[in-house]
Amino acid sequence: MKTILLLVCLLVSFSSEASINFYKTYGKAVKESQKTDQLLFVDFTASWCGPCKRLESEVFSNDVVSDYYNAKFINVQLDEKYNGKLKREWNVQAYPTLLFFDSNKETVYRTTGGMSAKMFLELGKIIVELHNYRDNSYNEEALLSFLKVSSNQLADRHFKSLIKSAFYYLPAYQSLMIDHYGSLLEADYRMETELKNGNMMLRKSKIIRDKFAVNYFIKHALTDPKYIHVVNEKLKGLGFEELDEVSAYLCTLPYYLLSNRQDEEVFVKEKLVFGKSFILNYPSCKDYGYKLLIFSFLLENVHSIKFYEDIIETFNKIHKDEWNVLMHDFYSVALFKLDQKEMAIQHVTKANELAVAEKLKYRPTLSVLKIDKDK
Repeated sequence: MKTILLLVCLLVSFSSEASINFYKTYGKAVKESQKTDQLLFVDFTASWCGPCKRLESEVFSNDVVSDYYNAKFINVQLDEKYNGKLKREWNVQAYPTLLFFDSNKETVYRTTGGMSAKMFLELGKIIVELHNYRDNSYNEEALLSFLKVSSNQLADRHFKSLIKSAFYYLPAYQSLMIDHYGSLLEADYRMETELKNGNMMLRKSKIIRDKFAVNYFIKHALTDPKYIHVVNEKLKGLGFEELDEVSAYLCTLPYYLLSNRQDEEVFVKEKLVFGKSFILNYPSCKDYGYKLLIFSFLLENVHSIKFYEDIIETFNKIHKDEWNVLMHDFYSVALFKLDQKEMAIQHVTKANELAVAEKLKYRPTLSVLKIDKDK
């Protein structure tokens, strides 16, 4: 009788402690994923997050769920408090964020928010099958059937995340997915295929094309600093300076670029390349806030006289009647840097006159620069 009771107690104890086995460091989990060629599941969590706690207590502890995930995935749980670098790299903005990677660290799927144990189990099975389409022979019918079944198993928002993730993870199927799930793919996702294929329909409306393109570029630049110089080259060929309708879209790009990952040396170098090109290629952009942000960054980090000479040369090609407040302001700084102080003051005065006329708050950049004016 005592043996039976002991066995029952042990079984109860084991089942109550069933849980997904999580690594606590990303590096070790990646090494294990690469060693075993298994998919990697990342639970990006926060100690104060209610849905995160419910996932922990109601989903990860489910014995069927934990058995499946422990068998099919290498699992890692990361607290946002101690993983700031990965948080920025993956642009994690909500909790929980659930991410799945293959052994090459490519994103298979990501979504946010909690779900039931049943749905989380189905999600795991869907991710495993989605991953298989990456290496298997091209099969449109099978993929569409798989996605149709998945739509019935996942909540709408998680299914939408599946479509977006599959669009990137399965590049061979992008045209097919646009045809069947275009309404679930935002403009910037559609642009990947449209730009690569040189879609003639988009060329019929340059303004629409450019708006889509900028949205697309913003997303990529945020997730990959190396992409900034590509963005810069693409923008040069789109003729944004001729389109007032997209000036706001254009200016959001450098705003995001200049406000993220400022601790990365390579990223700073790319920001300098993009910032200088933006000032010289789009001097008449009317979004003062974003433009001033860029110029302030350049002043702090660019010490080459040639850059200021380029500003003078570029701005001189534009008729003075078209100059706005910041153009006069930037020109004054360039003149000051080139030791043409009297002319610099003239342009500060002109910038102030325009600001008054346009009812703008204006503070000359020269007045806030840390410059020894006696030199």
